Amino acid sequence: MTAVAELEVSEKETMTKIVSHESNMEHYTADAWCVECIDDRFREVLDEMKRAEKWDNFDRTQWAGGAQEIALEDPKSLTPVAEAILGQLAKSIKLHHTKSVVLTVHEACGAYGDAMPTDVDGSNKFMQEELRKASETVRVFLQKAGLNLPIRKCIVRSDGIYEVS
Repeated sequence: MTAVAELEVSEKETMTKIVSHESNMEHYTADAWCVECIDDRFREVLDEMKRAEKWDNFDRTQWAGGAQEIALEDPKSLTPVAEAILGQLAKSIKLHHTKSVVLTVHEACGAYGDAMPTDVDGSNKFMQEELRKASETVRVFLQKAGLNLPIRKCIVRSDGIYEVS
């Protein structure tokens, strides 16, 4: 049974508690920052990666296409979207002293539309190239800030996660 609590916010509005849960509010260090797609089909496998890597804390930035928007041809010329995504990485580093970066893309991603091949070999090659470009963009971004964090490139498929080296 959930207790319902109402608090007056202003003369016109109230807040109603809909979920009761005690969150740990102590400061933490992020073992990794991950940019991932908004596609919820892959949430469980990414959570499994977090457990397998024994990451206690994991900052996430979700964007349609995952690393797609930072997979730039020229890593020194950031688009407004790439600036926003990398701004989240900068905040993760500043606030949580992030130790590593994880870039992800996934098969059959609707954000890519027809650009992503539908065959396994073609889509793997396509995603590897996207991750290579995104990794270079992140490397240049970190270098400008005087940082050198490990960058991991991961393809998320329906049967698991594959790291690209």
